[in-house]
Amino acid sequence: MRQPPTLRQPLRIGLLLDSFLQPQWVIRIIDEIAASSMAEIVLVVRNLSGEPDGERVIQRLWQRRNHLFYAAYTKLDERLSRVAPDAFKRLSVETQLSDVPVLEVAPQMHKFNDRLNDEDVKRIREYDLDVALRFGFRILKGEVLHIAKYGVWSYHHDDGQIYRGGPPGFWEVMTGDPVTGSMLQILNEELDNGVVIYRSWSSTINKFSVKKNNNNYYWKSSAFVMRKLKELYEVGSVERSKVGPTLSSPPYSRRLYKTPTNKEMFGLAFGLIKRATARGFEKVLATETWSLAYRFRINSEDRNNTFY
Repeated sequence: MRQPPTLRQPLRIGLLLDSFLQPQWVIRIIDEIAASSMAEIVLVVRNLSGEPDGERVIQRLWQRRNHLFYAAYTKLDERLSRVAPDAFKRLSVETQLSDVPVLEVAPQMHKFNDRLNDEDVKRIREYDLDVALRFGFRILKGEVLHIAKYGVWSYHHDDGQIYRGGPPGFWEVMTGDPVTGSMLQILNEELDNGVVIYRSWSSTINKFSVKKNNNNYYWKSSAFVMRKLKELYEVGSVERSKVGPTLSSPPYSRRLYKTPTNKEMFGLAFGLIKRATARGFEKVLATETWSLAYRFRINSEDRNNTFY
C-alpha cells in the first residue's frame, strides 16, 4: 500500500485537459509541479470532446448569435490590450508531459455538464491519484468528482461570494468594482460552491480592459496550487480557506452571471464609454498636487536633522 503524504511520498497528481495547448498561467503550474520534489504528475485525462470539429464550430457560432456584441468587445480588447508576459498565450505542454500516461475519454455531454462513463472512472482510479487538477472539460458531475483522494481541484476566477457564473473578471470591469477575487476549490455537485481551499483578492487594476485585469490576477492565482499542495504534503490534509463565508453564512442570493446578451452588452458598453470619457476629461482638466511636510527636531542626545 502506498504511504500517506505525511510520510514524504510525492503526491500523485492527475491533469484534466481538453488539449495539450494550454495558456501560460496553466503551464507555470505544470512546470512548478514537475520541478518540485513533493508532487508528480502521473496521469493526463484528455477530453476527446474538448476540441470541436468544423461542424461543431458552426453550431457554436449559431448558438452564440445573441452574444455577438460581447464577442466584438472581447476581440477589440484583445487587439488593443498588450500584456507581457501574456497569461493566456497558448503553448504546447506535450513535451513536458511526454513521459506521463494519457487516458483519452469521451464524456457524456449534457446541456451544461460532463459526466464520465463508469469504465473511465474505474481506469482513472487505478492511478491512485491524490489530487486531480481540472484545466479542461465543462461543469463536472457524478463519480468523476471522486477520482482522487483529495478531490478534483478547480479555479473560479471571480469572487464566488459575489459573482457566480462568468465570464471571469468581466463583471468587475463592467460594473467598476474596485476588487477582483479568485479562488481554488474542491469541486462538488453545486456550481461554483465547492469547498474553497484558497481565496484571494486583487485590485481591479484596469477599469476598462478585461484582458489587462485578468492577466494580472490569473498570474497571481497560478501560485495557489503549489501552496495548497505544499500544505497537503507537509500536513497530510487540506484546510478550508480561513477567509470568506463560513458554514453559517447566508446562502448565495445574487444572480447567476452569464455571458451578456447583445442588448445587455450594448448598455454595458455605453456605461464603459461614459466612464472612459469622464476619466479622459479628468486627466486633462485636473492636476495632482503633492505636498511635503517636515520639521526639525533637535535634542541633547541627537542633533541630527530628522524629517517627517
